[in-house]
Amino acid sequence: MDRLDINDWKDYVPDSVGEQVKVHHCKLGTGNDKLYIKRVPNGAIAYCHHCGERGYASNRILATKTNAGSNYSARVSGIYERTSSFNGSPVFSEGKSSSNGDKSQSIVLPADAIRRLKLWPNQDAKIWVLKHGLRMADIDASGMCWSDSFSGVLFPRFLNGTLVSYQVRKFPSASPKYKSYGNTSGVYDALRVSERSHERTRLVLVEDMLSALKVSRIASAFALGGTSLKDEQLAHLLKDYDRFVVMLDNDNWQVKINQVKLYKRLSMFSTSDVKVLELNKDPKEHSDEELRELLHDY
Repeated sequence: MDRLDINDWKDYVPDSVGEQVKVHHCKLGTGNDKLYIKRVPNGAIAYCHHCGERGYASNRILATKTNAGSNYSARVSGIYERTSSFNGSPVFSEGKSSSNGDKSQSIVLPADAIRRLKLWPNQDAKIWVLKHGLRMADIDASGMCWSDSFSGVLFPRFLNGTLVSYQVRKFPSASPKYKSYGNTSGVYDALRVSERSHERTRLVLVEDMLSALKVSRIASAFALGGTSLKDEQLAHLLKDYDRFVVMLDNDNWQVKINQVKLYKRLSMFSTSDVKVLELNKDPKEHSDEELRELLHDY
């Protein structure tokens, strides 16, 4: 019998002994939440009535934080605003004084931000995240959260360890589908998969944060927040990377044109080695194995 990956169900475990919950695992859709997770005196047990996978975790394991995504998760602590009211606009806190006496502002997440996926009130948002194969460890490490005030999923973005912006994906979907708050230049750190030497020079460019989180399991990734590259973003990325892979969503002819523009722009710099990958589906829809194969030669 196959065993469940602890990172796929750990965050769903109820707090009280005897309490049981059911969530989606291998099959999405109404009524298909067949992964049963129960808290028992010595830990927790899980069983999926669709695929038959099962798992057990002791209290010691449940109390241990995962190391997955540690390069990114270390930045998450302290970015949540602890006030009782929120008016639907980005919240800023006063930062340290600069050398000339001016005080900077740093953006913080709204007071109603909910980090634990199982506590999100919007079922469509949960399914949207899980259907693209993100694990609980990915969600926790990224700082991704739900906000009722925005009626959407928030993706925090950091620069040198400081939260500088966040992107919101509305539910139900609105136009525009994504909206960013905070740093309007789009400059923020890439998601690094590791400290391996080749990952310190190669960067995969994708459209959105969900794709960036998915790709970052395999290679360092950066979410453009669209299909074009701003001057500020280019200058920031060229300081750390000299090899680029363009992996935009498989949408329409306009995206194909933008891929060519990105290629030409990056290729203007003599130190840049640029590749464009033509995909038959969005990066976030590929499995780890498929992404590994796609990026193998780059």
